[in-house]
Amino acid sequence: MKVEGVVVCVNYGDFLAWTLPLAKHHFDRMVVVTTPGDRITRKLCEHWHVQCVVTEVCYENGNPFNKGKMINEGLRHLSGDAYVVHQDGDIVLPPKFRLLLQSQVLEKDCIYGVDRLMCCSFLDWMQQWY
Repeated sequence: MKVEGVVVCVNYGDFLAWTLPLAKHHFDRMVVVTTPGDRITRKLCEHWHVQCVVTEVCYENGNPFNKGKMINEGLRHLSGDAYVVHQDGDIVLPPKFRLLLQSQVLEKDCIYGVDRLMCCSFLDWMQQWY
């Protein structure tokens, strides 16, 4: 099973610093989409050897932030022959995400979602780990 990921991360580099190293190993290819002004996200991608797509497409036509255009820009950089996971920069996947995914019978023409645990602070998140 080939799995690729698209992460939209604009000015969430503080979260991405934690989530990117935890997510990277789940994917055959991973693309992070950000804007030119988000230096932290770009540096993190460089450090973790993840492709970073830098664009301002989200601000076209006076939009304050068009996330859909960012997602589409990331999708254009994937192979097109894999299952695709889209997530934000503040999302942490379970440690066995790839194994769980491979154990499922997935339809190729479906969109799947997952449950998530909301943490309102960094302390809340850390308490989930320890």
